[in-house]
Amino acid sequence: MANPLCECPVAGFCQRHQMQKTPHLHKMCQGVAPTSCGGWKYWVAWEQGLLGATAPPMPVIDPPPFVVRDRSYVTTSTGGKQIVIDGVPQKCCGAAKEGKTWEDVAAELQARSTGPGSELLKLYKAAGVPTCPACVALALQMNQWGTNGCATKVEQIIDDMLPRAKIWVAENRPFIHALLPGAIEEIGIRRRIRSDVLAAIAAAEAAT
Repeated sequence: MANPLCECPVAGFCQRHQMQKTPHLHKMCQGVAPTSCGGWKYWVAWEQGLLGATAPPMPVIDPPPFVVRDRSYVTTSTGGKQIVIDGVPQKCCGAAKEGKTWEDVAAELQARSTGPGSELLKLYKAAGVPTCPACVALALQMNQWGTNGCATKVEQIIDDMLPRAKIWVAENRPFIHALLPGAIEEIGIRRRIRSDVLAAIAAAEAAT
């Protein structure tokens, strides 16, 4: 366990923060979540009574970093099958080479492909939002659909991206996440994704 301050051996009700923690949130608390900080930002927010938590009597709001992620893992194909990890759909793009990060795979995709999916990856890369296996898989699919196909499937694309976007916002914008009611936050995220998808379609059309 990367966070020695975590008091819960399993997911469930956390006595320290007086809140229910799902398996994903429990990994955040343990400091072993698959994020850049391992869950450090969540811990700091919980210790301050944010994100639905109650601050403990003696909060620790400046603990040492939990983990340093190693993103040089092997990429493998799932044969097009969708899997679910902690309730978040993950799809493999089918890359067969070893020792590459998903950022490397995305860069290759952008270099060799054109289309709305590639434009969407470029847009998020410029904004500093990292790619993931599901993002790359969706970009490939969007390139196959083309601009006209994507224009008719905007809501489907949004539904694909929304679960990952919600987790990214919660992990990287914890204070904004804590301030907004769930429904309001989802409306805002949907609106932003829709704007980005339409911008990617327009950029792909301009490039043809």
